[in-house]
Amino acid sequence: EISEEHAGRQRFIADAAHQLRTPIAALRLQLELALREKDPERHEAVLADAAAVLSRTSHLIHRLLTLSRVDQAAEDRTPVVDVDLDRLAREEVESWIDRALAKGIDLGYEHRGGVPVVAGREELLREALSNLIDNAIAYAGPDGPITVGIEGDPPRLFVEDSGAGIPEAERERVRNRFYRMPGTPGEGCGLGLAIVDEIARIHGASLRIGPRSARAGARVDLEFSPEGPGRTP
Repeated sequence: EISEEHAGRQRFIADAAHQLRTPIAALRLQLELALREKDPERHEAVLADAAAVLSRTSHLIHRLLTLSRVDQAAEDRTPVVDVDLDRLAREEVESWIDRALAKGIDLGYEHRGGVPVVAGREELLREALSNLIDNAIAYAGPDGPITVGIEGDPPRLFVEDSGAGIPEAERERVRNRFYRMPGTPGEGCGLGLAIVDEIARIHGASLRIGPRSARAGARVDLEFSPEGPGRTP
């Protein structure tokens, strides 16, 4: 009988192969066109298209590898440690500042009170926050402020943006692997929130998706249980 873990890995391999097949075929086509193209301007344009496909494929591969690591971490029994969310959030905001500014986005941080320390795995929580900031930058729109912050007791890590937001009917679907809302712009692969949702589950936390305000935007929270994921003696 095939174990659940083995079956999960088989599903992941099948999903990854399916997701990579299209961009790899597109990249091969663009490179073949470039080899045949004699006009210098058209040759340059085809190579630019190939570079764009390669960029999207690289992003997808990174997300697939991250998802694989998170899936493996769910079976890991490594002891959790105290993670200072204030320090982690400040460091992540600092690491994303340049990319946000390049898109004309004001990325800021607020500590709105509450206990900033949770039991967990820092590298996974850092990955979750990185995915949330990446999503916000991709969909906030030009000149849209993004706020990363901490508040509440129990502790809550959140990211707010001023983009179009996520309709209520889509807030469960966007947690699914490889799902993208119809009409979503950008080069996403539908894995960002799925990765965050899995990391939240590992930490006994809840991923909450809602509006930033009545007017516009999205707010995504990681709300931690006071008990946390538990500690291994």
